[in-house]
Amino acid sequence: MKVSGLQNVELVGEIAGIRESDGYLTMTVRLTKPVGWQASAALTHKDLMNLVKLLLLKPSNLLYVLFGFGQPGRSKPRGV
Repeated sequence: MKVSGLQNVELVGEIAGIRESDGYLTMTVRLTKPVGWQASAALTHKDLMNLVKLLLLKPSNLLYVLFGFGQPGRSKPRGV
């Protein structure tokens, strides 16, 4: 992750948990870089439906999520 307020800091971590809280689906990420930090992200139902829509409309994104290969967000170049 990159955060606009921390311009020279790259955050790397693993999902530690997901729970519903106050109408949001909150994901907790245990950061491994920098070590000892923790981050949270909250998604609304509308956000989740938008995510599903984006996955279904771009097959390369869905393939990446399901099988871990390809380049998310990029369609294959067409040969001439």
